[in-house]
Amino acid sequence: MAQDCKRSGYWLKNQEFVLAAKAMGVSNFSMFRRHLLPNILGPIAVYATLTIPQVMCSKAF
Repeated sequence: MAQDCKRSGYWLKNQEFVLAAKAMGVSNFSMFRRHLLPNILGPIAVYATLTIPQVMCSKAF
């Protein structure tokens, strides 16, 4: 999961909207909060949705 988040972060850092925000002088924290975090939460939610039932089934049997 950490590798997927890291990969998504690296991919997002090179997107045009992030580069435009950097050019406008947006702070790193604001860029993370307003641009990167909402785009990283999607893959995290999907991964958690698929992983939690697997863990529950493996512990049950």
